[in-house]
Amino acid sequence: MSELPQNWIMTNFGSICGNGQYGWTTRATERGAIKFLRTTDITKGRIDWNSVPYCQDEPPDLDKYRIQINDILISRAGSVGFSTLITHTPFPTIFASYLIRFVPSKNIEPRYIAYFLKSSEYWQQISEASAGIAISNVNAKKLSEISTPLAPGDEQKRIADKLDSLLARVNACRDRLDRVPRILKQFRQAILAAATSGQLVNENWLQSEANEVTLLGLAQIIELLKTGPFGSILHKSDYVRNGIPVVNPMHINAGRITPTNEMAVSEEKAEELQEYLLRKGDIVFARRGVMGRCAVVGDREEGWLCGSGSMIIRTKDQVLPEYLQIVLSSPDVVKTLEANAVGSTMVNLNQRILLDLIIPVPSITVQELINHQVRRLFDYADRLENRYRRAFTIVEQLTPALLDKAFWGDLVPQDPDDEPATVLLEQIRADQLVKPKRVLTDRKPKMPKMTEELVKEVIRQLPEETFSFDELRGKISGDYDSFKDILFTLLSEAEPSLTQVFDQEAKAMRFIRGNK
Repeated sequence: MSELPQNWIMTNFGSICGNGQYGWTTRATERGAIKFLRTTDITKGRIDWNSVPYCQDEPPDLDKYRIQINDILISRAGSVGFSTLITHTPFPTIFASYLIRFVPSKNIEPRYIAYFLKSSEYWQQISEASAGIAISNVNAKKLSEISTPLAPGDEQKRIADKLDSLLARVNACRDRLDRVPRILKQFRQAILAAATSGQLVNENWLQSEANEVTLLGLAQIIELLKTGPFGSILHKSDYVRNGIPVVNPMHINAGRITPTNEMAVSEEKAEELQEYLLRKGDIVFARRGVMGRCAVVGDREEGWLCGSGSMIIRTKDQVLPEYLQIVLSSPDVVKTLEANAVGSTMVNLNQRILLDLIIPVPSITVQELINHQVRRLFDYADRLENRYRRAFTIVEQLTPALLDKAFWGDLVPQDPDDEPATVLLEQIRADQLVKPKRVLTDRKPKMPKMTEELVKEVIRQLPEETFSFDELRGKISGDYDSFKDILFTLLSEAEPSLTQVFDQEAKAMRFIRGNK
């Protein structure tokens, strides 16, 4: 980060937001009285409170884990570093153990902190803090140590207000752009529908010839329909890198073939499978997955291999390959294919379904005219899509650029009359030194201080090599948050005392005792 503006100061996250508190460990359930906020609920940009589940077992001290307005929750595992600022609490809610709660000091603008937690400066430090750990995570201590630029209090509010305004406009622009792919898809489908219904050809172009359309079965207009080589002929072990490309459904999109280096065969293998090699003018048709994906083979693709998930269609002289490709991609044909395809997890077509298709076949002259019109309109759609992609890239760059400007001190002007951040930090430290008077009681015996050595010793004495969090917790008395901090420290050791794995049978995380 560049030199800080006048009256700013660099501090650490914990000095202005406390040391952090771990959430409650339990399972989520569909019914209950208390909502249970998890990592997956905060990574979507905004919390959908209706989809947040309930907690199965409520904590004995509900207030300790109940979220409040202006709480900041940060994910410590999985989607490490993702955060959210609680701006409202429509339901009584506690937060899960994979989240850590930080509470900004009363002298700090919570929105300012929330925006910093989305900046590139923050994310760079998060990647460094979680690097080198087998199961990527950070703990409260690491988060507390993150360097944080602190602006004067009044400037924090000006920065947050400005970002609220600018990012609302960025988000509105993004929402509009998000509609463009769907509109372009509908536009292309409308072009194909018009092409196959005769609406792209009118009497001003060809007069009566436009009406000379014959309905023929696909079997009558093709000379070859061949499915690619099955697994008994082409094995996964035959694949090489940078060989002769194999064309499967994943490589056919929007009438184009896009090969991958990983899915190819050697020239020797291609020679063995000559009958499955594509010729210029062939149509390669995807018989699995999304229906209607097909493309005409050009000079570049000639000699490539048809994969087992595709078919080769070779037309007779009365039908142009480009025209048949348009028909096979059209909405009506796709609907027919979807209705007749078989399979639950992935639909499949057999040759009989294709051969039974009825195809409108106009004269070659009309086919050429339809092809020309479709290419012209598709080229126009492609230009629109390229403009959309450029605009999308620019919009995606705006948010990080604005956040960088904000925390370099370049987003709003500084006011020399603002109270320096050093004074603000001193006030926060002074407030932290004022502790409430402790009420002495002899109801509970004094607990031994929880240490790493104590936890290690308990782990060594456990009867089983594998154990759950609750089983370990039941053997140790002491502060819940300190216990979790120690566990994360042990997991991060060069020679860890325990490791963490997911038990597929129990559908839960478990620990395995190390050799130490």
